[in-house]
Amino acid sequence: PLTSAIFTDHAVTNGSSYFYMVTAIDTSFNESSPSTEVSATPDFFSGAGMQFDGASQYVTFGEAAGQGPTGLGVETFTLEAWFKRTGAGKPTTTGSGGIPNAIPLVTKGMAEVDNSNNRDMNYFLGISASTGRLVADFEDNAGGTNHPVSGTTAIPISTTVWHHAAVTYDGTTWRLYLDGVLEGAPFVIGNFTPRFDSIQHAAIGTALNSSGGSGTQVQGFFHGLLDEVRIWDHARTELEIQSGMNQEIFSAGGLLGRWGLNEASGTAVASSAHAINGIAVGTPTWTAGYPFPPDAVPPAPPVNLSATPGNGEVSLAWSANTEPDVVGYNLYRDTETPVSMASPPINGGTLIPNPAYVDTTVINEIRHYYAVAAVDAFGNVSGLSMEASATPSAINLPPVVNAGPNRSTTTLGFATLSGSATDDGKPAGILNIAWTVLSGPGAVSFANASSASTTATFTDAGVYVLQLTAEDGAVTVSNEMTVAVSDPVLVGAGDIAPDCVTDPAVSMAPAHGTAALLDGIDGTVFTLGDNAYLNGTAQQYANCYDQTWGRHKARTRPVSGNHDYDTPNATGYYDYFNGGGNQMGPAGDRAAGYYSYNLGSWHIVVLNSECTSLWDSNGCAAGSAQEQWLRADLAASPTNNIIAMWHRPRYSSSSSAALHAYLQPLWQALYDFGVDISLGGHWRNYERLAPMDASGEADSAFGIRSFVAGT
Repeated sequence: PLTSAIFTDHAVTNGSSYFYMVTAIDTSFNESSPSTEVSATPDFFSGAGMQFDGASQYVTFGEAAGQGPTGLGVETFTLEAWFKRTGAGKPTTTGSGGIPNAIPLVTKGMAEVDNSNNRDMNYFLGISASTGRLVADFEDNAGGTNHPVSGTTAIPISTTVWHHAAVTYDGTTWRLYLDGVLEGAPFVIGNFTPRFDSIQHAAIGTALNSSGGSGTQVQGFFHGLLDEVRIWDHARTELEIQSGMNQEIFSAGGLLGRWGLNEASGTAVASSAHAINGIAVGTPTWTAGYPFPPDAVPPAPPVNLSATPGNGEVSLAWSANTEPDVVGYNLYRDTETPVSMASPPINGGTLIPNPAYVDTTVINEIRHYYAVAAVDAFGNVSGLSMEASATPSAINLPPVVNAGPNRSTTTLGFATLSGSATDDGKPAGILNIAWTVLSGPGAVSFANASSASTTATFTDAGVYVLQLTAEDGAVTVSNEMTVAVSDPVLVGAGDIAPDCVTDPAVSMAPAHGTAALLDGIDGTVFTLGDNAYLNGTAQQYANCYDQTWGRHKARTRPVSGNHDYDTPNATGYYDYFNGGGNQMGPAGDRAAGYYSYNLGSWHIVVLNSECTSLWDSNGCAAGSAQEQWLRADLAASPTNNIIAMWHRPRYSSSSSAALHAYLQPLWQALYDFGVDISLGGHWRNYERLAPMDASGEADSAFGIRSFVAGT
């Protein structure tokens, strides 16, 4: 806490308003209520200038070439400065055909090459050493020709009298002003363009060449005081010069550089318009500058204030004031009219620099009234503008709908629809969602058509276009996705991987070749037994089968074979497909080896043909568990399209019918229930047999088509 009733705040910015309150604290740290609020706006520092000795002191801005943001190059221009001529100074020349004895005030160049290139002079404002009159010159970009002009009034040396110098060039005509008065008639010289791309250095109090010196020429120096130096990119009018000469203009349209020389110490000379700063050379003296008359005239109230409502905000805009010394604006708000300045502005203590503002501290559904005031560099505040009002409100944004990624499935399968629909809650509690079919070859059934995330089934193959729609009672939005529906694919073979464990030299090429074929075929993969020779061990599955067909394991429904059962209980087979020790899995129940599944519009039964001492000698007999299961499963089949798979085929050209006669009860059941296809392996060849009845006789009407695919 402060121990004195006097406090000076040094952490402020000139031109910004600050608001203060004070409280008292006793020795027990009890704090009083705040005092009445007061405010203050610190003035911009003014009144300083720079004194030059006429021999070696000046300010340089470097090349500042061209017309970019750091350039002082101009084609048309106004040069201004306040000066007090306290000594003769030292003249220089502006070039052949130019001014032979010019004392520099504000310059960008001097005599150097006279060679029509960018080392020619852009502009020069100074005083003739012989006549004491204002002079100005530039070299044009056509031939490097000089175009000097001179004033009519001699300026005596004085330690007390300040003068204002200004010169304008509008593309054809010079105008020189002394103390705001036009010196003689305008000087029409013709249509010439000054050397705006000059790389000669810009300066105050001297003139410099392209290297920042004077070369073989005599370097000129001004002897006296300078203040409020300005360079504009256009020719200002006589009225503008007269109205602005007694003001410190910090920034304005077209003001390329303005050096108020108010630093009062150091070597840095800053511009308040653009960042083209200078360096004082030779230690010129900081001193009192031109005594600008106090500005007590406030700016005009801003005009054209508008207020546009939004959701939780109001956007405001108005026309910028034209006074050159306006540094910002204060914005006032109320929920009643008229708006007053009694309360602090909503922008707080920091002026709004540009004629626009977004008020985000509003309350929706309440009308807010606004008025704006302009503030100049001297702290003068305008009256309030005409009011503008707006009522912010919650905008009903449309729902955001995404039907999700495109999908693919098979007939009688289903597609998972992962759509989403969100809303901003306006109107409250309303968001209706619906899936519909825009096109497709068949019927579509949605599990829940009112849920963005659901499933759909399809009756026919083809491409369906589905649409997810959401409406919030006011706005409806839709998004589409496609589902490609195909007939199911079932692909596979038997007797697959050779024994690469006990015979490392065995060729794996056939297994790799058939696995490569599977890479290009979508659908469900089946095996027909003897998948990993020679004994279906875990090592043979891992090293031989898994390295080939194993990459399709996730979509494989297998059949066991006799070589799989050469490992007791076919543990290598079941552990590989079901997972280590798992009773159930893609290979069915490891105690049985038979199972069924549906694939699209087909029903598939997988049988265990190893009804020998390897598994169960009676496992295929009439009345056996497998035979009873098979008949019950076929009776419950959802479709008449049925495929049976087993390792040993009941009939083939590779064996007599008697060899696999123990399979007859199962074959009989297959025939009894109208099974369409039988797939087997074992014989390591491929053949297709004509449809056969229960006795193995031809039956083209109701027979079972049998394939051997033990390749």
